Amino acid sequence: AFVRHHANEGLEINIFDLLGTVLLLVGALVETTNNAVNALLLICVLVGSGLLVLTIITKIYMIVTTLQGKESNTPWMWNLRIIK
Repeated sequence: AFVRHHANEGLEINIFDLLGTVLLLVGALVETTNNAVNALLLICVLVGSGLLVLTIITKIYMIVTTLQGKESNTPWMWNLRIIK
């Protein structure tokens, strides 16, 4: 049960990590001359960077609590159970 719980938490963190990476890459690699699209791409870069920083901090927190033997939830995500 302990391992399954933390596998779910790790999967949730990795999903958000992937989402942040995709947003960052889309915002950084797409080039356009339209100002409205450039603003959206800047927002993608900022949100993607923020998600990556947040997931790194969350990974460190979850590693520390897991090594202490505690079963804790990710502090800012939903309680979705992907692995049954």
